[in-house]
Amino acid sequence: MKRLSLILVSVVLFSIGIHAQDRPEQAGEQISPQQRAENFVNKLNEKIHLNKVKSDSVAIAFKNFYEAMQTYQTDGNVEVVKLLVQRRDKTVQNVLANDDQYATYVKLLDDLKKQRQQQREQNGSQGGHRNGGMGRPGMGGGMGGMRQPGF
Repeated sequence: MKRLSLILVSVVLFSIGIHAQDRPEQAGEQISPQQRAENFVNKLNEKIHLNKVKSDSVAIAFKNFYEAMQTYQTDGNVEVVKLLVQRRDKTVQNVLANDDQYATYVKLLDDLKKQRQQQREQNGSQGGHRNGGMGRPGMGGGMGGMRQPGF
């Protein structure tokens, strides 16, 4: 009986480790700008069906945005981040060129922002986020809770 329990516990612990490796964003690892852009475009495609050219163009806009965010957000440049968001949104607006599609895009951004806020609130009630509530490690708190869209 003890042997069976030990095997069962080992299998459960192993499967938990495998699950954490499958979801790097949950395990505290960085997702590449390319992967983040693809994830967002996939979510957008669920709402509005984009052709390949539009889908690729939105992905490029988000990849460039995420790469620039990695550079400027760590320095606490709030104004630069705002400009990056505006540039990204203007590019996407030009690509979509349809008011209904752009409105859906804006709503998706808003929904994802609300979802992240809810997750932060839940994590806050469970002891803060993974860096102890102090922003990025070694950044003295950085932007704290002022993170911009990063889906």
